[in-house]
Amino acid sequence: MNSERDLLARVREDLRAAGYPLVLADMRLPTTRKEHRLDVVAFAADSTGALQPAVVVEVKQRRVHDPQLVLDQLALARDILGTRLHYLVTPDGWLEADGGLRRLQQVDGPAEADRPGGELRDISTVELLLQQYLWAESNRHRNEAGPDAALGAVRDLLIRFASPATVPADQTVPMDPATRWLAVRDVVRKYLARDRHLEPLLSQPALARPVAQLLGDVVPPRVEDPFAGLGAFLWAVADRAVEAGTVVQLSGTDINSNVVELASAVGALCPVPLQFRVGDSFRLQDGDPVDAVLTQPPLGLRLPDPFRLSSGATTKDGELAAIDVALSRLTPGGRAVLHISRGWTFRSGDAARYRAYLAAKWRVAALIGLPAGAYAGTSIPSTILVVDRAQPGETFVANLEANWAEELAPGGSVLTECLKHLDAPHMLGGAGGRGE
Repeated sequence: MNSERDLLARVREDLRAAGYPLVLADMRLPTTRKEHRLDVVAFAADSTGALQPAVVVEVKQRRVHDPQLVLDQLALARDILGTRLHYLVTPDGWLEADGGLRRLQQVDGPAEADRPGGELRDISTVELLLQQYLWAESNRHRNEAGPDAALGAVRDLLIRFASPATVPADQTVPMDPATRWLAVRDVVRKYLARDRHLEPLLSQPALARPVAQLLGDVVPPRVEDPFAGLGAFLWAVADRAVEAGTVVQLSGTDINSNVVELASAVGALCPVPLQFRVGDSFRLQDGDPVDAVLTQPPLGLRLPDPFRLSSGATTKDGELAAIDVALSRLTPGGRAVLHISRGWTFRSGDAARYRAYLAAKWRVAALIGLPAGAYAGTSIPSTILVVDRAQPGETFVANLEANWAEELAPGGSVLTECLKHLDAPHMLGGAGGRGE
C-alpha cells in the first residue's frame, strides 16, 4: 500500500470521507510559465454555496528530507488557487502545513469540509476543470497531428459536460447552467484558437461583442450567421439577449459537418435557442428572411462557379458573394453586419461595380477599418461593414489602429458614435435594396 498510486487513492478516499464533494488528482496549475502539477486538489463550498479549490495535497512515496521544497509548492498553489488547507502525505501519514506555510505537523487526516455539498457556479473554477480535461486529452493525443486531435478532444469534452451535473474524474456535482454555458464556450474557443487551421472558425471576444452591439439598441428577434464556424458571433448576440431579457432565435450555417457538430454541441448549452445546420450558403435559397445577419465569411475565397449577385451581375469573388448572401436574407429594415477583409473596398472590376450598386440601392450605414490582427489567424487588415435594407444614406466611416478593441468596447468612443449614427432615423426601402 506504499506505492504512489496507492497513496493517491488513499488520499482521495480520505478527502471524500471528510466531506469534500470534488477531488481531482494530477491537476495542472494554471497561469505559471513552467508547468506545475498538483497531486491532489479538493473543492469545498464557500459561504455562498459555490464550490472553490480548498485543499491541496502533495503526495510523496518516500520520506521528505527537505520540507521547504514541498512548502514552496504548496505556497504557489495557495497564491494561484486561493486554497486554505495544505498537506503533505507520505507512507507515514498526513502532515498539515501551518497558516504561514512554514512548518509541517503530523495530523490524523484532513480537516472536515466546513460545509456539505456545493454547486459549481464560479466561472474561473469551471474553466479550471475544463482546462484540466483538455490538457489531459491533449497529452493522450500528443502523437497525433493536425486539427483532428483538437476537435476530438473538444468533442469528448462536450459529451462529458452535456449534463448539468457531470465533471471530469467521474464525479458528479451540480453545475449552474449559465456558468456552464459561459465557461465551456470560452475554454473551447481558447483551446481551438491554438491551432492555426481552426483559428479562422473563431473570432476574438473583443470583436464579437461590438459586432453584436452594432445590430442596434434592441436585439433583433431573428439573427442568422450564414458562415457561422463555431458560432462565436451568435454567442455574443445570445449574451445581449440574456442581459436584456429578450426572446431571440439564433441560427447558423456552415459547410463543414464536423464544425457544425461541435457548434451544435456548444449551442445546446446556450440559454436562448441556438441552432446550426450543414449547408453551402452560396447555394442555399430556402428559409424565411431574418431581421439581422451577423457573419465573418471565409477569407480570400474564390468561387469555382459564377455567383449571381442581386445587382444582376455575376462574380467569382467570394467576398462580394458573401456580402450579397447576407443581404439577401434580410427582411425590409433588416441589418447585416459583416467582418471581412478590406480588399473589396478598393478592388476594381466586379468589386467597383458592386460598391456602386450598394451605394445606390442600400443604406451602407458604416465602414470601420481594423488593423492587422483583428482577423483571427491572419495579419490582414479588415473591415466591419454595416448595411441596412433601407434607402441609401450617409455612411459612418472610421479607421482604427492598434487600440481598436478599446475604441469598440462598451462605452468606447467609436462604438458610441457609430451607434448614434446607426440609430438615427432613416427611410426603409420599398423593395429593400433589390436590383430592380
